[in-house]
Amino acid sequence: MRLRATGWRACCVGVMLATGSLRAAELDAMLGRYEAMLVQTPDSATAFDRLVQEATVRGRLDELTERWSKEPGAVHLVLRARLALRLGKADEARGLFNQALAAEPDNRAFWRLKAESERVAGRADEVILANTKVLELGAQGEERLEAYRNIALMQQRLLQTDDAAAT
Repeated sequence: MRLRATGWRACCVGVMLATGSLRAAELDAMLGRYEAMLVQTPDSATAFDRLVQEATVRGRLDELTERWSKEPGAVHLVLRARLALRLGKADEARGLFNQALAAEPDNRAFWRLKAESERVAGRADEVILANTKVLELGAQGEERLEAYRNIALMQQRLLQTDDAAAT
């Protein structure tokens, strides 16, 4: 009887270990899918948010940052910049966006993301420049309207700042 109980426990432990590693493998696969989506469309807010959320919950945010640091190419610089921005490191994000744009200066998605990072950092002039570049690169439809809206909001902010300084 003792042997059967021990065998059953060993079987349960084996199943639990297998399930745990299966969950880890599933998590890796899921993170890989989100990362692949981001490589294709680095400005995807939903995929980025989900990836960062899952990596944070699982305590793997540092691993994600490290992996992106080792990957070549402007897309991974942008992903690192977005993550730095999310973590409140605006200056680091700015430097990474600038590196990515030096490699791919005609990438509208990169310019849109840079504009957002500059907005978060409170640099209205840079937001205007980045959104102007988005328009120069042929933004259409909703993207075009968003760029004009961002420019107008930042110009308004600059005027308010100038008016406040004058009084």
